[in-house]
Amino acid sequence: LGVAMGKIGTEVAKEAADIVLLDDNLGSIVAEIKEGRIMYENIRKSLQFLFSTSFGELGIIVIALFLKMPLPLLAVQILWMNLVTDSLIAAALALEKEEAENHQMPRSKYFIDRPMLVHIVLVASIMTFGGLYLFNLYNPISYQKAMTVTLTLLCVFQWYNGLNCRFTTRSIFHKRIFGNKYIWLAILVNLGLQLLAVYSPFMQRLLKTTYLSWQELMLIAGLGLVIILAEEIRKLIYRLKLW
Repeated sequence: LGVAMGKIGTEVAKEAADIVLLDDNLGSIVAEIKEGRIMYENIRKSLQFLFSTSFGELGIIVIALFLKMPLPLLAVQILWMNLVTDSLIAAALALEKEEAENHQMPRSKYFIDRPMLVHIVLVASIMTFGGLYLFNLYNPISYQKAMTVTLTLLCVFQWYNGLNCRFTTRSIFHKRIFGNKYIWLAILVNLGLQLLAVYSPFMQRLLKTTYLSWQELMLIAGLGLVIILAEEIRKLIYRLKLW
């Protein structure tokens, strides 16, 4: 790339250059490359989150149709997750700070590399089979109750997965767990909205949900931790270079 100085450079040099440094400081190139890498990694994290959760939602519907089961989720419930949960967390991941571990990681020529693909398959599988398990557990009791617990479980899965996607290979429990205030704010907002979806009469009519007991909420929150456990094991295997 041709580089020209913006202040002391001639007009001919600036017109011919690929990059014009307005402050005449070569250090600006280093700073912008660093910022570009952070943006690149954050885009990958956001897409990794969106791909994994979207395939999880799709897997539940496809398998339910294949097995001729009642639909675990309605279209309006899927729309609720995509508009509320997915968008807020994906936006928060785009605001992540620099991740030092990425400096030592080999660069792949593919945007979706093997660790990212493994994450997507792993998370989508857990969401699919976890959601179907809970739906089949409650469906004999009440179809509306079964849809509500499935919807809430998938939202919890997505919140936990948002935390997983913050770090490429590090555990989410290391010292920078609270480094991104936006993702915690997104999760808190999502929690409030999901409680509204379950307990507000208006939202119950709109989303076809019903009341959940605190025991059922604890079951959902505990079952959702499976997605963190599985991802921690995947990251550990990667750090140990076992694949």
